[in-house]
Amino acid sequence: MKKLTAVVCFGLPEQQVDILMEGLTTTLAEPRKWIVFGSDANLLAALKKLWGETIELIAVIVPASTEGLEEAALSILQSEQVALSEAVWVLGSGTAWRGPDDALAIFHSVGVHVDSLVTKLANLTAGR
Repeated sequence: MKKLTAVVCFGLPEQQVDILMEGLTTTLAEPRKWIVFGSDANLLAALKKLWGETIELIAVIVPASTEGLEEAALSILQSEQVALSEAVWVLGSGTAWRGPDDALAIFHSVGVHVDSLVTKLANLTAGR
């Protein structure tokens, strides 16, 4: 079984993040820390209000284009003491970055339904 301490959503629309959180919190006890990079301050605030008591949610407002923000994202994770080897990254369809090499896993949302991502994350933490 692999240790999963955080989910990082980078370039994923906030509405999909909400669906992913809903699916994972009903399926898995962990992770309890989510770092969400999003461009809509109102939707990020709504996520924080909805999920803030259930999980540790770190919302980071970024421009709609995440291009060039890779190092900043990695710095934020480092400051939040998130080990890349224990973090799963979910990248949005418009994200050109492939994610950090030493991440536990990286999922691309291109053509993938959110319920499929929930299943993949559940299988990952169960060691399947």
